[in-house]
Amino acid sequence: MILLRLLLVAVLSLSFTTARAVSHVTVVSSGSLINLEGIRVGQVSIEQQGAQVYLHVTGAARAAGATLEVLVSDSQRSLQAGDHTGPGLRAIRAGRIERGEVRYLLPPSVEASNPQSVWIWCRSVRLPSARATLKLNGL
Repeated sequence: MILLRLLLVAVLSLSFTTARAVSHVTVVSSGSLINLEGIRVGQVSIEQQGAQVYLHVTGAARAAGATLEVLVSDSQRSLQAGDHTGPGLRAIRAGRIERGEVRYLLPPSVEASNPQSVWIWCRSVRLPSARATLKLNGL
């Protein structure tokens, strides 16, 4: 009876430990976040964790703008001052910049290798603040 209880406790402990295990994070692509003056203000990366794709942004709070949003795009357009068209119509809004480092879960429709750029966009004046061109890791 005691052996059976010990075995049950061991199995339950193993199941709990396995359930808590975090899957490995793989950085698929990354790039430097460059502002309108050509100065590096941060870093972005597209990360795969299991079946989920994340956008990780550091330093974006240093980009100028009041209501900054983060947009993921398949566009390779260059960043230009006064560019009201931004990252294109197919850009996906990932979230807002509220602190220096953010990590957003991207929608299931976004494949990890598809995004070409990440834009920091000032929604109130419809202008870009910073942009990163993504490069696949290992290339």
